[in-house]
Amino acid sequence: MKKRLLNILIVFLVAGLLPGVAFATSFETLPTSNFANITSKDGLIWVTRNTGVVNYYWNGSNWIAGETMFPSGSRIPSDGIRDTFIDDQARLWFSGGRSYSNKEHVTGYIPMTSQGKNVNYYGYQYFTRAKNGTIWTYGFPDGDNYRYPTVAYFTGEDFVNLPVNAPFSLSQSCLTVDHNGRPWISGSGQGDYNKVAYWNGSSWVRCDPPLPGACTVRALATASDGSIVAFGIYGTSQSGWAVYKNGVWTLKESSTNSTAALPVAYDYNIESGPDGKIWARAYGAGNGGRLTYYENETWKKTIPAPFGIVDFTVDNSGIVWAIGNSNKVAAFIEGTWYTDTDSFSAKLIEAAKKSADAAKVSADAAAANTGAAVTAAQGAKASADTAASRAQTAVNQTVDAGTSAASWAHQSYDKANQASLDATYIRNTQLPSLETKLNNLQVSVTNIQNSDTMPPTVEIQTVSGARATSGSSIQAIVTVTDNRPGPYTYSINGGSYSTLPDDGRITLPVYSSGNNSITVSVQDAAGNVGSKTIVIRKF
Repeated sequence: MKKRLLNILIVFLVAGLLPGVAFATSFETLPTSNFANITSKDGLIWVTRNTGVVNYYWNGSNWIAGETMFPSGSRIPSDGIRDTFIDDQARLWFSGGRSYSNKEHVTGYIPMTSQGKNVNYYGYQYFTRAKNGTIWTYGFPDGDNYRYPTVAYFTGEDFVNLPVNAPFSLSQSCLTVDHNGRPWISGSGQGDYNKVAYWNGSSWVRCDPPLPGACTVRALATASDGSIVAFGIYGTSQSGWAVYKNGVWTLKESSTNSTAALPVAYDYNIESGPDGKIWARAYGAGNGGRLTYYENETWKKTIPAPFGIVDFTVDNSGIVWAIGNSNKVAAFIEGTWYTDTDSFSAKLIEAAKKSADAAKVSADAAAANTGAAVTAAQGAKASADTAASRAQTAVNQTVDAGTSAASWAHQSYDKANQASLDATYIRNTQLPSLETKLNNLQVSVTNIQNSDTMPPTVEIQTVSGARATSGSSIQAIVTVTDNRPGPYTYSINGGSYSTLPDDGRITLPVYSSGNNSITVSVQDAAGNVGSKTIVIRKF
């Protein structure tokens, strides 16, 4: 399976500075304080403060303040950004509180280099990404906060509300989507605490977990195997978590006198990585700098981060980014936290090589499986040839026996003659047909082995992690995943093809000021071509 690697552009959303102002610093140190949110997609990272909508992005060596303007008359969050996500156009969508007491949440988006836009003055509160990439949310877009909230999904430009409101109150991480695309929600209301329901296409269906006592299911998540995980708590006296799999809830841990059975900090975000692994903040005193993840039906904790974690996100390359209460940022990759650009870039190169090696192993295994099929066909044909030879021998012996038995009784002659006819039928009719089929099988398998119509998959990342430069070129690493091993050739922006180095390192031209779209095409030995475009900004 292909591993997505990293196109590392760190873009941060905070408050306080004008667009275009740079700060020479390591990515570890943020240019201001009071960060509350972090989100990422395709290596693009945004961070928000607990008030305001001013933004920054990391260009590989400096923090750059981004666009903050909205059209005149727009509503912008005055009570802080509640949640964010990045769409396919690299726009930051936000839910921002304006009046928390009446649940008014402004929803809109902010592009990197143009004015932001409101799409709803009441809006949505919490966003979660399904396995297929669709964003789901809930809130009060019609402003009617006296009834239960609306659940909706994102179309690319706006949100579509389900026709039936949720059947109870929702809060924070109480929304997830299973592998069948069904949203699941949890919450409480009207004295009924332990509530879970899923959408069946026309209505909400209750499916409550067996948590203890008066627990409220405060968070839901979807595991890599498609099972639903529910987390419940009641004050400081009851807690537990359960898993819904194959139509049945199973209580995993519970307590009727403490919160010790809760593995995650339920009142913060819960996210899934590209491999389906569930990530959350670890619950309990002393775990402010640790994350926990769900793998093989077991919760495991990371090593402590260099700071107390305020928020985190998992990008679609599998890197965990975290912001801290000391105005710091760090990246967690393969068991280690990184806070400086050099060691982080070195780790990315190592990860790229590891992914390429894994792809080669997969390609070799696929080729070996194809070779085994050819060997099996050849063995079957050899067995058929042996069977034909032995049948021919049997025919000859039968005929000879029939000829030498001329003086036998008529009955004996008839039996010998029938045996001759049967053997002749086997030799002349059945065996040629079998041999033809086996020959056809061998030809088909050989054709499968020799044919290749699958284009390679191409990923590009800059060596430094930057997506901006003041020079006329930038170093990059090209990672190729294909069903056959190389060699490969590459072309830049439709130019002539050159041999792709073993380490994938190439030089990308950056000629024009502003954004440069650079397309790298890779051709495999069979002539199939795969392409990937990266945008590099020139100052």
